[in-house]
Amino acid sequence: MLTQNVKAPKFKNKPQIVRAKMVDNNTAEPKTKSPFGAYDIRGVYGETITEAFAYSLGIALSTHLGKGKLIAVGHDSRLSSPSLTQALISGIEAAGNRVEGLGLASTPRVYWHGSQKQFAGSVAITASHLPAKHNGFKICREQGIPISSEDGLKEIQNSMERNQKQDLTLATKKHEQAFESHGLAEYLDLLRAFLKLEKPLKIVIDIGGSPVGEEISALLIDDLLTVELMDSAPDGNFSRRSPNPMDEGALDDLCNRVRESQADFGVAFDGDGDRIVFINETGKTVSPDLVTALLAMRVLQKTPGAKIMYDLRSSRAVPEFIITHGGLALKCRVGHSFIKADMRRKNAALAGELSSHYYWAELAYTDNAVKTLIEIINLLSQQKQSLAQLVAPLDVYPNSGEINFACKDVRNTLEALHKNFADAQFDFTDGITAEFSNWWFNARGSHTEPLLRLCIGAQNQELLIEKKMALKELIEETNSNIHS
Repeated sequence: MLTQNVKAPKFKNKPQIVRAKMVDNNTAEPKTKSPFGAYDIRGVYGETITEAFAYSLGIALSTHLGKGKLIAVGHDSRLSSPSLTQALISGIEAAGNRVEGLGLASTPRVYWHGSQKQFAGSVAITASHLPAKHNGFKICREQGIPISSEDGLKEIQNSMERNQKQDLTLATKKHEQAFESHGLAEYLDLLRAFLKLEKPLKIVIDIGGSPVGEEISALLIDDLLTVELMDSAPDGNFSRRSPNPMDEGALDDLCNRVRESQADFGVAFDGDGDRIVFINETGKTVSPDLVTALLAMRVLQKTPGAKIMYDLRSSRAVPEFIITHGGLALKCRVGHSFIKADMRRKNAALAGELSSHYYWAELAYTDNAVKTLIEIINLLSQQKQSLAQLVAPLDVYPNSGEINFACKDVRNTLEALHKNFADAQFDFTDGITAEFSNWWFNARGSHTEPLLRLCIGAQNQELLIEKKMALKELIEETNSNIHS
């Protein structure tokens, strides 16, 4: 039972695609930060992200994938997304490829759609969890495999820069939204088949103005399920809360609603629907690494001995829990392109990331927040315990969360940490992970900013505070010596 209907979005006053003026590199224009990142493309709309940029990207992507191919394209609810989509499609088609347009769609649906056999790739037009003024592109090749900076994105960037001086005219041709081969209905049928309810549950779901509302309203229809929706209509301005559910205050309304309605739990999606945050029945946020453990329980019920990958920043409780329940726990580095590649190589059934991304082998090794929600629903409907009660035995190791340090020389700082803690067991999967008998830490460089990111875990709060202070002093002293 749904307490709020979700209507298809209507965009008014779409930005018009016009003749693009390309800037000559020899002029004295101020330099702006490149929108190309390690995993995707993001920037401020009207500055680094424009219709001209989208059109040029379409041409470069088509060239990269080869002509005569079919590419899936969908977009989030941002006000700039429809015009950027039209420009991208024009570029793709101008370069000799065809497009199947999904219109408004969550990023996981674009991923799944593009993973089907006839597609050479896919593009989700979105800036994910960034504020409304931003936009960007998440790009995959065949089978939903991400195109990252280490696997094609730099080549696409170079191609666009070579063509920068071209006088590009963006076509104003309209493109029909196509669902003929593997559209919304097929996607919903696939997800619906995963839902296996055994007892009544009540859930509060904060859609957050993302494209997930249409999917949820069609999926979670069951006599045993009561669903209360918040912000179910697409909202390109993200008027009520930040598109990043991790931001301070973003979950306050949801937490209050869960307590007031006496729901079994609540969830919040991010701006493009690929991340999901869980709230227990008391209104407390469930740590994403502990959600990974709960999902592992569900996976191992169906597939005993399955390989489960966990973010190397996770609590020690996660691998301990996976092993206790008969699974093989595999540590993985941070970043969706790395995780998806590792899952394929190692044949893992599930992976969980501390950023609230959860990856499923059943869905072409892509991250899918709705599938994650369904599996938590299934798990709770089997259990006599509440979500808080299920999590309590896992929540035993205090954790610092991610602490960021400004750091211009990450490599030397990591070397200093390595030398200072010579008695540790080290892992260099991503940065440096040091394991001790009663505490641990991971330090790694950011892929997008001059930052060192630090996570610490310990057996008790006092030890955590002690080690946190010691590491902070060492990192700051090392950086001071490097810069002096």
